[in-house]
Amino acid sequence: MWKLLAVMALVLLPATGFSQTVRFSDRNLTLQQAFQEIERQTELTFAYNAGVLDVTSVVSLPSREMDVKDALDILLEGRNVDYEITNGQVIITKRETGPVHVYSGTVTDEADAPIYGAVVMIRGSGAHAMTDSEGKFSIESSEGSVMEVSFLGYLTYELTLGKSVNLPVSLRPDNEILNESVVVGYGTIQRRDITTAVSVVSTEDIDSRPIVSAASALQGRAAGVQVIQPSGMPGTSLSIRVRGATSVQASNEPLYVVDGVPMDDISNLSPGDIESMQVLKDASSSAIYGARAANGVVIITTKRGHSGKPTVSFNAYAGVSFLGKKIEALNTEQYKELMKELAEVTSTVPTIPDDEHRYTD
Repeated sequence: MWKLLAVMALVLLPATGFSQTVRFSDRNLTLQQAFQEIERQTELTFAYNAGVLDVTSVVSLPSREMDVKDALDILLEGRNVDYEITNGQVIITKRETGPVHVYSGTVTDEADAPIYGAVVMIRGSGAHAMTDSEGKFSIESSEGSVMEVSFLGYLTYELTLGKSVNLPVSLRPDNEILNESVVVGYGTIQRRDITTAVSVVSTEDIDSRPIVSAASALQGRAAGVQVIQPSGMPGTSLSIRVRGATSVQASNEPLYVVDGVPMDDISNLSPGDIESMQVLKDASSSAIYGARAANGVVIITTKRGHSGKPTVSFNAYAGVSFLGKKIEALNTEQYKELMKELAEVTSTVPTIPDDEHRYTD
């Protein structure tokens, strides 16, 4: 009877570590903060080498209760480490890798022409290389690692490395990007045919973050374009600079073209009405607009009706503007007294008359 009870007790005892649950109050934590949270909610402790694991990196966690094992799998995913739980301690060690080989190959396009400047990198490590004028590359890595090959306008190629060290790589064009329509000065063309400097901000880029003006939609989204606040006055319109300022005295604002109509200001244009924005940055792309395009051209296409079921969308943003630090100023009487004191020590300051109607608050 006692043996049976002992066996049942052992079966009912929770397994140390994996049976415990943890819940993170903050979704974005560093590894060190996540480890401390697990130690606070459980009886586990962590042991690892600081040179093996970067505990300052931030990881995104789901806001739900989960097993410790699931939490550790999320925290340590893609970090080239292994862990085991022994006697209430989580021991993190560097993952054993296979033998290191020198992998080489040639990167070509769909026409078997070599691609110069393609980036070859090993996922999860700092190893990377670039193809030469003949499309050739070589890189050191171990078996089981994942190699990524990427080039602008082409789909990223992924390959799990094995024993074969000769790797021919053929990249396929990203037709979705190349077939995208771009509005330029002479009309609308496909991105694959563009040879001038044009930056595009799409509807997805505009809707992905809260913006309060059309100019702020370009902030951080277009290369060579600066969006600055000219003054600290609340409600001041933003200024756009395309490839820097071109004049000291004249205006540096670009030419705005909204649905084919040239405009000098877009501060009254609602961001919710914008379909896309194209920035023409060089002389060839903006030549049709002549001297007015000396500072660049911002072409804005607004939304219009489409066939299909009617849809209704609503967006609302609110903000508060206030003075962060107010400087305490003198009132009229204090100002007059100060000026009189100043007049007593210097002859260049005129005496302030005692006219109560002349100096008022």
